[in-house]
Amino acid sequence: MPPLDYVGDDTATQAPSALPAKSATPTARLPVDGETLNVASVYQPFKMLTDGLDTFFDRGAWIDAANTWTALQSFARTGDVNPNIDFTAAITTRKLELSFPVGSYTTRVYRNASGWIEIVTNASWYDSGAGVFKWQRDAAGDATKVVYAFNGRALYIFDSASASPWVDGSWVVVESVTDTGLVVSGTVQSTGNISSDGDINAATGKITAGGTVAGDSGDGLVKAKRFYGTGTALVAGDFGTFTNWGAGATATPIGNDTSGQVTMTAAGVPAADPLFTLTFKDGTFTVGAIVLVVFSWTNDPAITTASAAAMWTNTATTLTVTLKTAGVAPTAGSLFIFSWHVIGK
Repeated sequence: MPPLDYVGDDTATQAPSALPAKSATPTARLPVDGETLNVASVYQPFKMLTDGLDTFFDRGAWIDAANTWTALQSFARTGDVNPNIDFTAAITTRKLELSFPVGSYTTRVYRNASGWIEIVTNASWYDSGAGVFKWQRDAAGDATKVVYAFNGRALYIFDSASASPWVDGSWVVVESVTDTGLVVSGTVQSTGNISSDGDINAATGKITAGGTVAGDSGDGLVKAKRFYGTGTALVAGDFGTFTNWGAGATATPIGNDTSGQVTMTAAGVPAADPLFTLTFKDGTFTVGAIVLVVFSWTNDPAITTASAAAMWTNTATTLTVTLKTAGVAPTAGSLFIFSWHVIGK
């Protein structure tokens, strides 16, 4: 600012100085004894004050400045429909909206180009060069991503063990909830009821009931209108050891390991108490199984379902059935139908 000792027309005021640089501290010198006091020298302190106030009220100087608040900040915009914070930045691929550092990794909230909300832990979206965006890990260990896809009414949980960097498509869905159902790769636990209008499938795992079904007593009950087996369909080659059925005897099965039926056809010269063995199609019942076998029909003229009965033994891998005929040999060409249920222990 020019010196207060003004040289010139004592009745004139000094021309206003330019505004101080934003964020800079204006400087001025007040008159001292011995200096000429005129209009300009009186004007200058007021000019310095107004310049400073103008700088303070001109928000353009500090609206984009970074700030660190150590005290609680309260956002209290009135009106139920008015947001306290509104994120309106344009999105090309995805926009980082919030970041929460925790030790060696960070949890981030992204909004992608579809408007989906993504919560990502231990990974960040970055430009790997020439506008090619990829994910990179903050620290050792898996990265996780939870996605809320509003337009598909879906919630996804992703996991990635890929080496940094990896492309967006390398995330693996481990759980999801969509219009078509719930998909999980781990265990679903519920202390209440699980209801579904569609299918509940355990492709490679198991469904365990540890609770009590309403209206019954005891724990670990499963209640349904119908139960049916979905194992691999049995074929004639799954049956063998055709003892006493006669040379050329055949087995014609339907069903599977857990629920099935076989029609045995006697041939050649059969003998009393014939037996056959089924080798379970879908592998071992690891800790064994409980089996029920019924001899349900025959067209043999000498044997009836009243005069003969099925007896059986089973291992973890086989079921052996003997038809006890009270010493009567089956008639060659006759049919004998056996049905069974098998439940794993």
